[in-house]
Amino acid sequence: MREKEMMTAMNRFVLAILLSISVSVTACKEKTDSTANQEKTNAVAENKKIPEKPKVNKNAEKLFNEATELKKISSYKQAFELYDKACGLKHAEACWEASEAYYSNLDPAEKAEYAKKSCDYGFAKACWRLATNYESGGHGVKKDPVQAIKLHEKACDGGYSQSCITLLYSYRDLQDYDKLEKACVKKYSVDKWDKKDDLHKIGNSCKDFAEKIYKGEKIPRDIPRAIRMYEGACEKEYTSACLTIGKMYLQGTNVSQDLVKAKKYLEARCYREITAGGEACYELGKMYEKGLGVEQDYIRAALLYERAGASAELLVLQYHGYGFKDIDLEDRHLIDGYRLSNNNARYTYCVSDKYDVGKDVDDYIYNRSTKKSVDQIAEAANNPEACRIYLSLKPKKNKH
Repeated sequence: MREKEMMTAMNRFVLAILLSISVSVTACKEKTDSTANQEKTNAVAENKKIPEKPKVNKNAEKLFNEATELKKISSYKQAFELYDKACGLKHAEACWEASEAYYSNLDPAEKAEYAKKSCDYGFAKACWRLATNYESGGHGVKKDPVQAIKLHEKACDGGYSQSCITLLYSYRDLQDYDKLEKACVKKYSVDKWDKKDDLHKIGNSCKDFAEKIYKGEKIPRDIPRAIRMYEGACEKEYTSACLTIGKMYLQGTNVSQDLVKAKKYLEARCYREITAGGEACYELGKMYEKGLGVEQDYIRAALLYERAGASAELLVLQYHGYGFKDIDLEDRHLIDGYRLSNNNARYTYCVSDKYDVGKDVDDYIYNRSTKKSVDQIAEAANNPEACRIYLSLKPKKNKH
C-alpha cells in the first residue's frame, strides 16, 4: 500500500514537471509569435515592405551557368535555349540575357517581354533598360514617360544608380519638387551599386538644384526646402554643399543659427577634402579660437588655420606659443588630416619615396624619443625645405 502511495506521489511529481515544461514552451512560442507579429505591425506602420527570403531555384541557376559557359565558346543557339528555360523558372538574370541576345532571331517586342520578366523578377538593370526605351519609344515598346519614371524608380530601389540620377532630372522637368527633395534627402544603399561614385554625382546635382531653389532661378524660391536639399547633398559626400550649409548655420543666414550643425558640416568639408577644404577649415579655426559653440582651444585653432593656409591668424597664435607639439595624443586625427593637405606649399607634409619617414615625424611632433634630428628627417623627404619648416614650429612646454 505504501509503495503504491509512493508511486502515485512520484507520478504526480513527474506530471507536474512535464506540465511546467509544457507551459514554459507554450509561453515561449507565444512570445516569439507575438514578437514576430509586432515586427510585422511595425513594418506596416512604417510603410515598409517586409522582406521575403529569396528562393533559390537550383535548377535555374544550373541552367544559367551552363548557358553562360556555352555563350563563352560562341554556342549561341544552345546558350539561348538554356537561358530561355532558366527564365521560365523565374531566373531574373537569365531573362535579361535572353532579352539582350543579339544572336537570337527574336523581334524587338519579344525581347521587350524577356526584359519585362527580368525586371519583374528583380533584375534592376533590366528595369533601367526598359525605362530608357519607354522614354523615347521603340525597341518593342511605345513611348510612355509615366511608365519610364516608374521603372526608373524600381531600378533605383533595386540598386541601379544610373536610374537614381535620371530621376532627379525627370522630377525637375515635371516640376515635382516634393519628389525631387525626397530623392535628394534619401539615404541610398550604395553597397548594392556597381558605381559607388554615382553617389557623388547625385550630391552634385542636388546641390545645383538646391542653389536654384534657394535663389529662385527658374524654380519657385523655397528656402527651407533648399536647406534640406543642401544637407542631403552634403550627406552624399558632395562637400561643397557642406561648406554652404555649414556657413548658413554658423552665420544664421536665412536659418536659425545652430553652431552644433555648423561644426558638423564644416568638419565634413574640412576633413574630407585634401586641397579644397581651406575655407571650411578657416571657419572652424575661428570657432575654436573664439569658443563659438565649442570649448575655446587655441591649439586646434592653430592646426586648422595651418590646414587652411591662413598664415596671418596662425602666426598670431604661434607668437603666443601655440604649435604642433602642444597637440594632445587623442587629437592625432587632426594632424593626420593636415598632413594630407597641400593647401599651403610652405608647409607641405614630409613625404618620401625612399622610405617611410612617418614614424620619425610622429616621434618628433609628440616629443617621443627619436635618434634623428630635424635635418636628418627633412633630408629624407621629397621636399626637404618644406619638411624642415614644418618641423621647426616653436612649441610651448609640452603637456606630457
